[in-house]
Amino acid sequence: DFNELEPIVYYTKPENNKLDLYHKRLNHLNKDILLKTIDNTSGLSLGNNEASDNSISDCEPCFISKFHNIESKTPMSTTPVLSVYNIDINRTYNSIINKIPFEALTNKKPNIDYIKILGSLVYTLVPKETRKYSKLFKKDNKGILIGFELANNFLIYLPIENKIISTKNLIIKEDLNY
Repeated sequence: DFNELEPIVYYTKPENNKLDLYHKRLNHLNKDILLKTIDNTSGLSLGNNEASDNSISDCEPCFISKFHNIESKTPMSTTPVLSVYNIDINRTYNSIINKIPFEALTNKKPNIDYIKILGSLVYTLVPKETRKYSKLFKKDNKGILIGFELANNFLIYLPIENKIISTKNLIIKEDLNY
């Protein structure tokens, strides 16, 4: 039956550097604001060897959004829905106060290292209570990362079961798509 087939996992192009990864994680910020945000946020760093190559590779959603005309009759169908994620404005650099607003209010740098690329491949743990009693029964489900919840829980869409779950027990593969 066609509905019982396992979806195919496609490998995506490897990232050029960590700046590309943070660019995708932080809602496709431009390079200058992204570099200032990384400098003013704990948990994020480019590393010593990649600091000299501060360039963002071609990003399809960014390219499409720059050249999309509002009066256009054709919708933006090629932009992935899951890549549109709004990061809190208090976590990005503000040039007026030369700080992140969160840092100006609390005198602490925010920690945003839990943010991952939406649409990434995820393996979630099946709890022992719901697992069958076979030794060879699979202990994980493939899913798609669709969001974040409070208390560091992630929202995962499981296409095979057609439901959304919230869990902490998962492995995120940011370089793979479902």
